[in-house]
Amino acid sequence: MKSLFGCCFGKKYKPTTRSLPEHTLSGATYNNTPEFLLQGTFTCKVIRVYDGDTFWAAITSTHDSRPMRINCRLLNIDTPEMPIAHSQAMTDYHRRAFAARDRLIQLVTNVDIPVKENYTDSSGTQLPSYSDAEMQKLVDQNTAVLHNGLTLNNGTDKYGRYLVTLRKLGSKQDVSTILLSERKGENKNHQRIQK
Repeated sequence: MKSLFGCCFGKKYKPTTRSLPEHTLSGATYNNTPEFLLQGTFTCKVIRVYDGDTFWAAITSTHDSRPMRINCRLLNIDTPEMPIAHSQAMTDYHRRAFAARDRLIQLVTNVDIPVKENYTDSSGTQLPSYSDAEMQKLVDQNTAVLHNGLTLNNGTDKYGRYLVTLRKLGSKQDVSTILLSERKGENKNHQRIQK
């Protein structure tokens, strides 16, 4: 028998005792089966940050108390993408991607990002911040839990990431609101410099 929730959490998710008889699933097709989406507000821990708008969170649900990993995208936020290979030339666009990733980490974890003179990846490429592997080691040390901090009620994007609102650590303020207001401030400063 296959778990009702087994298909939603990847191959490593082990079925619980809550399962359906096989005859219930035998008539299921892609077109007649609605997508299972988590909805509601969850306590979470941010366990990986890809860039300034995409992260993974660990949550628990009502049917299973074990932490489960979900891929999330901040609602209404679009930041530069991290370079695919750090050996690419670091452009201003890539520098902004590193800065956006680091800012999201600062807002949602208790990770202190130390400032260094030189950042390099394993190939020796000069980076504007910590490499993904170095930053993950820092995020793995995160112990901060966002109580009722993750809200899933907007479905998923075209890549299957949950569109979410996320609270800033130790605050009731929404991370997207903070990032958008910081962006408006940057634009005003940029316009003053241009004049």
